[in-house]
Amino acid sequence: MIDEFIGPSALASGQALIRVLDEKPCFVSMLGEIGKTLKRLTSGRATSAEQYLLQMLLDLWSRSGQDKLIRESAYSDAEKNTKIVRSPSFTLLGESTPGAFFEGLDASHIEDGLIPRFSVLEYAGDRPPSNPNAGCPPPPDLVNQIGTLASITLRMQQDGTFMRVPMSSAAKVMLDAFDREVDETIRGSLNEVHRQAWNRAHLYALKLATLAAVFDAPHDAKVSRDHAEWAICLVRRSVSTILRRFERGEVGGSSQSKAEAAICRKVVEFIALTPEQRAAPRYGIGHSFRRGNFIPRNYFNKRLRDVQPFTGDGSALGRALAELVKADVLRLLDKHMAFKEFKTTGEVYTLGPNWK
Repeated sequence: MIDEFIGPSALASGQALIRVLDEKPCFVSMLGEIGKTLKRLTSGRATSAEQYLLQMLLDLWSRSGQDKLIRESAYSDAEKNTKIVRSPSFTLLGESTPGAFFEGLDASHIEDGLIPRFSVLEYAGDRPPSNPNAGCPPPPDLVNQIGTLASITLRMQQDGTFMRVPMSSAAKVMLDAFDREVDETIRGSLNEVHRQAWNRAHLYALKLATLAAVFDAPHDAKVSRDHAEWAICLVRRSVSTILRRFERGEVGGSSQSKAEAAICRKVVEFIALTPEQRAAPRYGIGHSFRRGNFIPRNYFNKRLRDVQPFTGDGSALGRALAELVKADVLRLLDKHMAFKEFKTTGEVYTLGPNWK
């Protein structure tokens, strides 16, 4: 009966998802190449069915509590109508290459809460050796643990009962501290992407810590300090993965738009540096550029050489800078003025009239 917790491997529409939830309100769907699915759902060409599916993915995240529900919907075509679903618990597990996952996304998908609803785990290491144990049966203890958990869950589902999971005092102290930390991070950030990326972090940590506690002791679950610490670390890693991709300009849009966005971020970074920080050898900033908003081309060369889409394309930086100058976002100083003021024969940039 554990198969009752396995959902469809493809989701055609929001209505179809609700119908499955009506039959079995607790299940996990495993999607291969989830990046392609998200790209389709977030595209400007998404069908009404795909748009409604995206809406459901957003809405279901906060509907799994004891007194929560998804309201019925009515359509002119009666076959599309859906019923009330009480306490739906839907988990979406997907795998994808990083490029495919982030390609169809942009800042709006953080701001509307889509990406913060995912726990994003990325492996950034080298190719590992083959695993000789691949395909072997899992350890009996793990099988028994999952079987016990499934049995309890099936019984609770049939009885319509719920389990409230308390937390230890040590876990509460840790999770409350993380809540305050998230609040301060959000209040201190002027970047909406950063604010929204952290917005659900504490609630996500509560969800994950509770799930870990239930798995460890399904008959008498209680969130321990270890559960809290594991959950907080997982959430931190997920948020950091998302923000790192945005900071590198590797999310959504064309290569040109990514390049221009990456340059603008480095301009903001440069302006925020103090004269003492600009003097650090790693920046390679000459003495005459340690004050003011005039930026040498060498700074961009150093700070963007290992950032996509500049890696492996020697002319990408020049093209992107030229487009920003053409759009009056940046201004390129005349060569004679650059030499007179800064004693350099290299390019020097400053903010243009359209800089925001």
